[in-house]
Amino acid sequence: MNKYEHLNLPVYQGKIERKKGGCGGGFSFPEDRDKRDFVRDGISKADELISCFAEKKRSIYDKINPTLIYEIEMSKKASPATFEKILSGMGIHILSVAENNEGFWVT
Repeated sequence: MNKYEHLNLPVYQGKIERKKGGCGGGFSFPEDRDKRDFVRDGISKADELISCFAEKKRSIYDKINPTLIYEIEMSKKASPATFEKILSGMGIHILSVAENNEGFWVT
């Protein structure tokens, strides 16, 4: 204790009972929850999401050609406004702009 004289900690002289546990675990589901219902609910939400995505995919399938989507890397030297005008003049539409107009743009 000489090393930490600024910590004035009293020495405890009593006996402390240790809490003894079983063989691990100890978690039990609350009575109002059922694991099967939770799993069924998750599966139904996942199926709903899959069907919604498939429906959206079918609706835009003939409108977007994924082979025409490109990434263009921007440097600090290029003006984003001028570059956007140049691309628009060529019929290229910007889908996503990189953060701080530096990095990759999706066209």
